[in-house]
Amino acid sequence: MGRQQQDRLANIGFTQLLQLVTELYGLEADEVVTAGKQPMRVLERSLLCFWAVRELGYSVTSVASRVGLTQPAASRAVIRGGQIAR
Repeated sequence: MGRQQQDRLANIGFTQLLQLVTELYGLEADEVVTAGKQPMRVLERSLLCFWAVRELGYSVTSVASRVGLTQPAASRAVIRGGQIAR
């Protein structure tokens, strides 16, 4: 993640993070937090989970409930999101 994105994440909440991710990739917010395995949806959701957990300090359980995943699926999404962010 670039420095500009890190600075943007410093003072935002989950809703604003969701909006940032949707602006970056073009899906609607409800598409990101609705179950589905479409590649773009998985990419956005994974990045959202990664940033929420690693950058904003949310628990995986909290993020899982917000995006409609189980805790183990959200943990995998965080890992996948880290790979995407790199």
